[in-house]
Amino acid sequence: VTDSFVQFFDLLVYTYKDWGSDPRVFDVFFQVLVEFGMLREARKVFEKMLNYGLVLSVESCNLYLDRLSKDCNQSATAVIVFREFPQVGVCWNVSSYNIVIHCVCQLGRIIEAHHLLLLMELKGYTPDVISYSTVINGYCRFGELEKVWKLIEEMKRKGLKPNSYTYGTIILLLCRTCKLTEAEEAFREMIRQGIVPDTVVYTTLIDGFCKQGNIRAAS
Repeated sequence: VTDSFVQFFDLLVYTYKDWGSDPRVFDVFFQVLVEFGMLREARKVFEKMLNYGLVLSVESCNLYLDRLSKDCNQSATAVIVFREFPQVGVCWNVSSYNIVIHCVCQLGRIIEAHHLLLLMELKGYTPDVISYSTVINGYCRFGELEKVWKLIEEMKRKGLKPNSYTYGTIILLLCRTCKLTEAEEAFREMIRQGIVPDTVVYTTLIDGFCKQGNIRAAS
């Protein structure tokens, strides 16, 4: 199957060189392969593009990264791709960093994820709510509550508003560590910020209070 797609790619190159077709056709072809989960074929096409001096758009590369990130077994591959692609002319953006930070967190490398957050700013990119929330979620998985609060304060200083996912992650950690008073305070802060709690947040709090035997608070 891979050979067939490579042959089709060679045909596209022929039409591009001899008939002046739009170079975006290569992006579309690559995206179709990724959308259908044909990641090995997509990689082959990418390598062929390099041989012809063709570079993918960052949107296509992000699509590829995102598809890799959806499979825990491919997280390490996504990190490798993130490091390799700039060497061949791909310029990553904030979405790219967010995807790879998620992958690094999946691999349990939270310090590396935090370093990527800092690297974004050094490279001239502005981390967004997703960037911070992903790292916060990573620290929550390791019970690093002090670092979580520091990141929350950093977000606020930069004018970023934690969202329901951010607070939900923190509340889950507080409930797991039997810090129900702090969990309830985080919930109230969430309300004060005008953030509407989702079902997961309510379920987490109710479960925490029930396990503590505080049925009244749970209700």
